[in-house]
Amino acid sequence: MRTRRTRIERAAPLGVGAVLGLSAGAVMGVMAGPGPAVLAVVAGALTGLAAGIAMHRDDRRRAARARELDAIIGVSGGDLGAAPVSMPAPAPEDDAGKAWIAEWLTPPPPVAS
Repeated sequence: MRTRRTRIERAAPLGVGAVLGLSAGAVMGVMAGPGPAVLAVVAGALTGLAAGIAMHRDDRRRAARARELDAIIGVSGGDLGAAPVSMPAPAPEDDAGKAWIAEWLTPPPPVAS
């Protein structure tokens, strides 16, 4: 089942990256003067846009992997890890209680000094 993403969900990483890069470029450009400020703003916006694209791709990959794992485990379709029908029920063990009592009632070995 593929969910459709809204425009805001698709554009948010790109916009956030571009705005942060633009502001970083503006801060760096103010220190250098008016000419380099324009260059720094443009370079910062492009760098931020590239970072936003990378975040967007990473988010898509992570979501695709989560969907794939959900399908394997059986969360989104299937029986969520139920045992196969061919698996026989475990036989009742009458000796299990006796073995536990024998283990816990056995005195510990003597301590050698």
